[in-house]
Amino acid sequence: FLIEEDIVYVTINYRCGVLGFLSLENDKLPGNLGLKDQVLALQWVQNHIESFGGDPNNVTLFGESAGGASVHYHMLSPLSKGLFHKAILQSGTALCQWAFQPKPRAKALLLARELGCTSQDPDTVLEFLMGVPAIDLVKAEDMVVLRTEKEIVQKGGRLFVPCVERGGSHPFLSDYPRKLMDRGEFHKVPIIMGINGKEGMVSLSKGTVHCD
Repeated sequence: FLIEEDIVYVTINYRCGVLGFLSLENDKLPGNLGLKDQVLALQWVQNHIESFGGDPNNVTLFGESAGGASVHYHMLSPLSKGLFHKAILQSGTALCQWAFQPKPRAKALLLARELGCTSQDPDTVLEFLMGVPAIDLVKAEDMVVLRTEKEIVQKGGRLFVPCVERGGSHPFLSDYPRKLMDRGEFHKVPIIMGINGKEGMVSLSKGTVHCD
């Protein structure tokens, strides 16, 4: 399809896990850095895609699984307004349980304890975590997930995912996705939604690997 049709295909990278979605629910670390990375990429497309034969006024977002949830989040975010014009969501939305964390600060404190910081003060925790090498943050996140079976089931192995931003002057997500949708606070663009057949087999296979 990409070869047959006149399409300029752009892929992006963004921070995931603790590096992309750690939040202390304050103005210093409100969260959703990974989604804000995506906003920067969309801004780049607007500024430069014409140089590659693309049309900045005809941008379609397309994501699968976590990518589908990301596309949905952009539909709900004021920071993404005008940066895209159509949306395709495949096997994921912002309403999926694994795509949203209601209590991100608790997760951050859990990570800090894993690394040796027992403080409950957000500023103290932030100062401590800023002194930890990135690779150690990622390893600590993995250890917390391994020790918390409930998180593996509920978040698909991911401890840090998007959240409502409680601090900061320009939040990516200002309220719960469902509430924003109920109030009609989303970008009205053409949308296609779908799933992959038998995709639940992936989770089933993970469960059988660790059976007794």
